[in-house]
Amino acid sequence: MTYPTAARSHGFALTALLVVIAIIAILIGLLLPAVQKLQDSAEAAAQFPELQPVATDVLIVLRKAGRTQQPGLLFTALDDADALVSTVQDEQQAPDPEEVAAVAQELQAAEAALQQDLALLDNPASLHTPGALEAYLDLKHDLQDVVAKVHLTEIQVTKMGDKSTSKL
Repeated sequence: MTYPTAARSHGFALTALLVVIAIIAILIGLLLPAVQKLQDSAEAAAQFPELQPVATDVLIVLRKAGRTQQPGLLFTALDDADALVSTVQDEQQAPDPEEVAAVAQELQAAEAALQQDLALLDNPASLHTPGALEAYLDLKHDLQDVVAKVHLTEIQVTKMGDKSTSKL
């Protein structure tokens, strides 16, 4: 009588883990276009001296790896989260809890960096520079959107870690 209960809980835990993995995959899919939009906004805002420091920092956080440059915090976190999701989907088993914790920590660091940029973003309306207010508003909105989506992704990665550490 104990055996069927154990088999049922194993199936439930694996199913719950796969649901969390699917949610993370969807969030990453929603996050990538938002990141591209934020990158475009940051590039436009970088043309204005009063927005340039924050826009440049946002671009560093979003930066993809190049020949001579390291990837930014967010790019690294999303790449690692995507690799984790693919591994769990392919192997149909719980991920390594340390790897999950590392990805969650990377997402937290990226979120914190973007939150800091958002806090440093000043409204240039008083300077009356043509186009600066629009660039500011686009950058602010896109930053808020990406921060919120990164936060949701980090929550789901943490849930994945909780589910993977529970007995499967």
